[in-house]
Amino acid sequence: MWHYGTNESVDKLWEQDGVAPQKAIKGLEAKRAYIPATAPKGFLDCHWVYNYDWIFTRGLNDDGYVKPRN
Repeated sequence: MWHYGTNESVDKLWEQDGVAPQKAIKGLEAKRAYIPATAPKGFLDCHWVYNYDWIFTRGLNDDGYVKPRN
């Protein structure tokens, strides 16, 4: 299980998800995958699922990797 989202320690406030909280989820602190700089970010943009295609292009050993389905 992964917690996807912006990095509240690094991302500027206007780049962070304004819909969902970005604090670590208790018990998942080490299972966070941050939205890369190349993906859409912003109050709403980084929240929408259609902007999360980057999870399918990550390497097998990268945080938040998801194997595409056929």
